[in-house]
Amino acid sequence: MKPAKRKSTNLLTDVERRWYQCFAADILSGRFVWEQLGVAFQMILAGSCGIFGILWLGWSSEQGFAFIVIGLWVGIARNIVKLTCMFHGMQNLVKNFEETGGVSNIWYIVNRIKYPDIKDHPDARQNLIGIQQSQGKLIERMRGGTVVDLAMGGVSTGVIVVMAMSGDSGFRFAAITSGGFLWAIAGFLAYEIWLTAIQVYDFRRHREERLVMMYPGFTGAGLFLLMFIVVMANDFFPKASMNWAMFIIYAVIASWGFSRILWAIMTWRKTVWLTRQLTRT
Repeated sequence: MKPAKRKSTNLLTDVERRWYQCFAADILSGRFVWEQLGVAFQMILAGSCGIFGILWLGWSSEQGFAFIVIGLWVGIARNIVKLTCMFHGMQNLVKNFEETGGVSNIWYIVNRIKYPDIKDHPDARQNLIGIQQSQGKLIERMRGGTVVDLAMGGVSTGVIVVMAMSGDSGFRFAAITSGGFLWAIAGFLAYEIWLTAIQVYDFRRHREERLVMMYPGFTGAGLFLLMFIVVMANDFFPKASMNWAMFIIYAVIASWGFSRILWAIMTWRKTVWLTRQLTRT
C-alpha cells in the first residue's frame, strides 16, 4: 500500500500531516515492520536459547549469566556500529522527531479520528506534546547512552569476572563451555552479525530516507543489575533459586520480543487504516 497523496490529508492537523509525510512510507513499505521483527527475533532467540539450555541442556546459573553478559556486550557493539556507520539515519530521525513526535504519534492520530472526544482529553494532548519535546537532544542522548553502556558495562563485567575468579561468589565460570553453550553463543553471534550487516546494507541503499533508532544506556544498566545479583548471590540465593531466576529472566526477554512483534504489527495496521481513511476523504 502506498501513502495517501498530500491533497487527501485534510483530515489531519499540521503536525499529524508532517508525521504522515515523514513516517508513513517507511511503515507501509514494510521496512519498519521487518526491522522490528528482526530485533524482536533477536530477543526471542536469546530468551529461547537460555530457556532451552536451562531446562534441557542442564545449563548452570553461571552459563546463564555468561550468555546474558555476552548478549549485552553484543548489543553495545551493535549500537557502536550504528553510531559510526548509520549516523546520517539518526540525523534523519531527529529531524522528523522534532517536527512530529515520532512513530508513537500514530496511536494518538488514529484514536483522535476514531474517537473525536479524545482531542479534548488533556492527558492525550500532554503526552503528544511530551513526545515532541523529549526528542530535542536525541543524538546527544544516544551518544551519552553509549558512553554509559561502555562505562557501566566495563565496570560491571570486571566485577563479575573478579568475583567469579576470586572465589568470593557462588559462581564458577570454569565449566561454562559444556551443554552446547559454545554452539548457542556461535548461533547467536552469527544472527547478530547477519542482522547488523543487513541493516547497514539497507541503510546505505536508502541513506537519505532511512530512519535509524537505538536505545543505549539500558544495556549498561542491565550489566550493572547482573553485577549486583552476582555480588549478592552467595549470601542470599541458593543455587537452585538462581537457576529459576535465570529462567525467569530469559522468559522475560523472550516475552519482550513477542510484545515487540505485536507492537510493530499494530503500528503497521493503524497506519494502513489511517491511509485508507485519508484516501476516502
